[in-house]
Amino acid sequence: MVGRFIVIVIVLAFIFGCSQSFIFTKDKVDCLISQWSEWSQINEFGEHSKQRVILRYPDNGGMPCPTDTEFNEIAPKVDCVMSQWSEWSGIYGLGERSKERVIITHPDNGGKPCPTDTEITEYTTTKPMVHETANQVITSFLQRNLKTDPAPPRGTVQSKIGLFRDLLIIIDSSGSIGSRNFEIAKKQLGELLSLICPLPDPFDSKVHNGNNRAALIQFSDVVIKEFDFDDKHNISDLKSAIMSVPYQNGGTCTGDAFYKAIQMFTSYNKGIRQNTKHEVLILTDGESNCGKDISTLLPTLHANAAVFGLMIGSYSDSGKAELTSYVTKPKPKHLFAVDNFQELETLLNLIRKQIDETNPCAPFDLSKK
Repeated sequence: MVGRFIVIVIVLAFIFGCSQSFIFTKDKVDCLISQWSEWSQINEFGEHSKQRVILRYPDNGGMPCPTDTEFNEIAPKVDCVMSQWSEWSGIYGLGERSKERVIITHPDNGGKPCPTDTEITEYTTTKPMVHETANQVITSFLQRNLKTDPAPPRGTVQSKIGLFRDLLIIIDSSGSIGSRNFEIAKKQLGELLSLICPLPDPFDSKVHNGNNRAALIQFSDVVIKEFDFDDKHNISDLKSAIMSVPYQNGGTCTGDAFYKAIQMFTSYNKGIRQNTKHEVLILTDGESNCGKDISTLLPTLHANAAVFGLMIGSYSDSGKAELTSYVTKPKPKHLFAVDNFQELETLLNLIRKQIDETNPCAPFDLSKK
C-alpha cells in the first residue's frame, strides 16, 4: 500500500513538472525594424541622412536588433540638366521668331547652376499676315477649332477638357490711342469676348456658377478699375460695360496697371475664384513711359496669371522686346499684333469667318468652378 502511494506521488510529480514546463516555456521573439526612411533634406554641410526605427524589441533569445539605425553621407552634387534648343518658331506677334530650352533637372548640393538664357528671340522685318494672326487667336486664346481643321471621326469622344476663366482685361487709354481708336478697340474687344467658350453666353452667371468671369482696368497716367469679376452677369452686360468705359488720355503707365492686376489676382475677392484659369488680356499701342518698373513686376504677374497680349502699331526692336516680355511662354501662343486699329476690325472679321461654328466647344470640367 505504501509502495503504491509512493509510485502515485512520483507519477503525479512528473506530470505536474511537465505541465509546468509546458506552461512557462516562451517562443523566441525576433527584433522587428522598419524600412529605411527617404533621404532627408541636405543640410548646410552638404550631408543628408536616413533612419530606421525599432518596432519590436527581441525577447527570449530572439534575433537581436541591428545597431545601425541611422545612415549619414555626403550628398552627391546634382548638376543642372537642360533640354536641347527647340526649333525656331514661325514668325509671330510683332514679327519675331524664337526658340526655347527648358530645365530638366534643377541643381542641388552645389551642383552646376542652370544658364539664364532659356529663350532666344530674333526680330525680323516680316510680320504675320492678318489671317495668320486670326488663326492664332482662334486656337490659342479662344481655344476653338478652325474651319480648316479635319473633323473628328464620327462617334469620337472629345478628351480635351475646358476650365472656366477669370479674365482680367487691361486696356490702354493713353494719349497715343486717341478717342476714336479707343471706341474701335472697345467694340472689337467685346466682339472677341463673345466668341469664348462655352456658348451661347460665355459669361452667363446663372449657369455653372458663372461660366467665365471678366474684370476690366484701364490705364494711362492713372489706373482705374472699371468693374470687378462678379459685377457683370452675361455677355450683353459685359459688352455694354466695356463700351461705357471713358477715354482718359495721358501717359502709358503699364507697370502701374500690372501692379493693380497683381493685387486683384492675389486678394481673392470681388468674384475671382480658385480652380479656374486666371488670365490677363492686355490691349496696348505703345511702350511704357511712366509708372512702376515693369521688369520687377512681371515674374509675380506671370506666377498668378497667364498673360495674353493684343498689340497695335509698329515698334522698334527695343519696343518689341518690351511688349513681348509682357506675355506668358510659349510666346507664339500668347502674343498677337496688328498694324493699326482698322486692321483690328479686319482681324475680328477674319476670326468670325475662320472659326468653326459647327464644331462644339470642348466639354468643361464642372467640378472646378
